[in-house]
Amino acid sequence: MFPRLIELLVVPLLAFVAACADSDTPTARPTSVTRLHLPPADSPSLTLRHDGAAQVGVTVDGNQVRLRTALRTDDEAEARLCSVIIARSRSVESLPFAWPVDSTVPLLVPQLVHGPDVSGYRVVVPGVNSEYRFEGFTIDGSTRVSFRWPVRSGRSVPGDATDSEIEAALTPSPKALDTLVMRLRRSDTASRTGWRGLRLPVESVVVARAVRLAPLVPLFPVGFTPACGDATFAVSLASAVDKPVRILAANGEEITVHVVTPTGEVSMYFDEQGPGQAVAGKAVTTTVVAQRTGHVTLRLRYRAAVRVEPARQKVMLRLVSTAPR
Repeated sequence: MFPRLIELLVVPLLAFVAACADSDTPTARPTSVTRLHLPPADSPSLTLRHDGAAQVGVTVDGNQVRLRTALRTDDEAEARLCSVIIARSRSVESLPFAWPVDSTVPLLVPQLVHGPDVSGYRVVVPGVNSEYRFEGFTIDGSTRVSFRWPVRSGRSVPGDATDSEIEAALTPSPKALDTLVMRLRRSDTASRTGWRGLRLPVESVVVARAVRLAPLVPLFPVGFTPACGDATFAVSLASAVDKPVRILAANGEEITVHVVTPTGEVSMYFDEQGPGQAVAGKAVTTTVVAQRTGHVTLRLRYRAAVRVEPARQKVMLRLVSTAPR
């Protein structure tokens, strides 16, 4: 079952990874937001207006703001958003929601949303004022896109309901709202090249940018996007037990990994290079260039150096992608 599930989930993502292959990665921050528009067929549900240097999307009556854009800053919260997108994470993180989240209940039905010009992460915020929420970036990396829409359940949903059961009970359908987000288009597609966030030195690991790496199934891959090429993860490792991390990659894409452990040491290598290329220590770095479009596999192992050190340790893992040129 799992191999088939992985195939169904991964194959559609490979084309999105390949889109990174044509993206340059300049270091200069963007200085203006990317303008968006909706095709005419969608404009009755949402109207986009200028709001100073940015944009808002309002309902037909003009009374409710459903969409906001903002210049990307790549602060710690936005960096966590990129890490969640790259990891396809279901873990609860403190993300840069444009509107307050007035619920302490865990967020529901997390899902990646990848459109031609906008991509990101959506959830449903439960509670009295339940809402669909999307947080992401334009594909050129310059602009944060935040979208919300009230959703209601027409029937009671059990606490152990699956994501598909929850989605089926909601009106409007989260998948219909996903489609609306994916129809957002850049008004000027020729004005920018891609920006994937601030590039700190590769050995710089900022804990405040980290999210928990918790794949849905073993070897479920992480994957970079045109707007997100840098991720920091907190990874739990058991002493002397290999942990594989599969990373989607395009042919010629360079992936650099830096790992830091507070105790013992970590060894790591890419399967594509073999154990002979393993590096080990408290702070180690390795790099691989993908030889084909598909994936590469990183092997991590923690070793407690002395008996008093813990048998399981949380290490910090940073992945940085350089798109092929």
